[in-house]
Amino acid sequence: MNIITLVKYNDYNGNPTDTASDTSNDTMSDTDIIQEINDLRSQVTLLMTQVSTQQVTQPPKEAEKRHTGDTKQIKEKNNKETTTNVVAKKDAAKAATLSRKDSFYQLLVPYVGQYPKEMIRAFFDYWSELNKSGTRMRYELEKTWELPRRLATWASREKIPSKTDLGVVLKDNSPEKYKKGW
Repeated sequence: MNIITLVKYNDYNGNPTDTASDTSNDTMSDTDIIQEINDLRSQVTLLMTQVSTQQVTQPPKEAEKRHTGDTKQIKEKNNKETTTNVVAKKDAAKAATLSRKDSFYQLLVPYVGQYPKEMIRAFFDYWSELNKSGTRMRYELEKTWELPRRLATWASREKIPSKTDLGVVLKDNSPEKYKKGW
């Protein structure tokens, strides 16, 4: 004869008094889950409708052919457009640089009476030198810039040409003076 012992029978099946409340709790949980599933289904339907509507209202982009001879033509076309844009930008930058160079020259004009004309020209030639790309001048690359101070420093460092034909001899250094003693 075999004996079967049921362990925790009431935990799995519940007491006869708890069965009604357990069933209602389980039903409530199931109802919440079903409601969430229904909400998700409606959201998926809405998204699918939006995607299909966008495809109809917006024409698809022209697909570029790949791995054929046409790709070379497309690349060359893009390259030509890019090259013309770059050339136009460089021309505009050079024109802007030339106008800034002219305005720099005009800033130096009032100092011509205060400093020699040759010195002002040398100053302008040095500080208006363009960088490698031709977009900025040397003075624009400086961290700080005050034109009057730069001109004063330039003037103090300017070499004064020696005038040999003019002058006063303060001492007699003639060779006859030295021949007497020897």
